[in-house]
Amino acid sequence: MGSGEQLGEVDRQTAFTLGQYIAQQGWVLLSGGRNAGVMDAVNKGAKSAGGLTVGILPRRNTEMISDAVDIPIITDMGNARNNINVLSSHVLIACGEGGAGTASEIALAIKAKKHVILLNESSDAERYFARIGSAFVHLASNPEKAIAMIKELISAQAAGHPIMKLLGAFHRPGEKPLSKKPCERCLWIMSWRWMKQRDRPRILSANQNGNLAHDHQPHHLRR
Repeated sequence: MGSGEQLGEVDRQTAFTLGQYIAQQGWVLLSGGRNAGVMDAVNKGAKSAGGLTVGILPRRNTEMISDAVDIPIITDMGNARNNINVLSSHVLIACGEGGAGTASEIALAIKAKKHVILLNESSDAERYFARIGSAFVHLASNPEKAIAMIKELISAQAAGHPIMKLLGAFHRPGEKPLSKKPCERCLWIMSWRWMKQRDRPRILSANQNGNLAHDHQPHHLRR
């Protein structure tokens, strides 16, 4: 998120570098998708590092799409598309001194309890948004610090993910706990494997006297 029109060279370079770092982490970049301001710069940075970029466009006019957007999503919703940007993101970054559009996205993020990082925002904006959303607003002075914050926030989100709590119930002593949020496919696979582990049948064998001697797993369920 950031200015869509007037953009100084410092903010342009910051956005470009941020896009590069996001791509290098293997993350998907979601932005407003236009060929102007922070949106264009951050997408170009991500593409220069081989990243995947998604643009949420406010109008039907396809001429406004940045050349560095891989997946343009045309909403024709005007400023209402800001809420899509917010709710579709894990963590949001406001880069530089944006205008009313950026301010609305930050406010929407706070209201939706989404973490937002203010990267080189004005001191007035930092004070205001930190006051109304202190639990979800974070300050960063450069792209490196912003990326470090995102890693911490994603790790914290992963720790509280429902599947992580489920797996914790079946955690075996001595096993290394999971530290990253799994993808949706992995979540399904892990849920299935662990539920099978919990509910797997046991075969009881008896000795010659008819007493239960021991139990063992069916061969096809051994791991």
